[in-house]
Amino acid sequence: GKTIAAAVVAKALNAIYWKPIQAGNATGTDALTITSLVSNAMILPEVYNLQMPASPHIAARNEGVEISIEKIVHAYNHYAQQHIGKTIV
Repeated sequence: GKTIAAAVVAKALNAIYWKPIQAGNATGTDALTITSLVSNAMILPEVYNLQMPASPHIAARNEGVEISIEKIVHAYNHYAQQHIGKTIV
């Protein structure tokens, strides 16, 4: 549901899709789903790509990954500078 909603919003706003934390990628990522649903979709890479299909904090703990808000904010600021004037959803 949330991925479909993000695809609709990205298409409607001609926006860039970004999911900073992907958890559970055994059957593919949300970015791949967006690519299949939105033609010419612009997608930014995840900061964290976790294997376990669970909420990000549980998947990260299980995989020994520490999620850093600062790292996510840094990535966002970098992408925002690269894509001035574009909406990131």
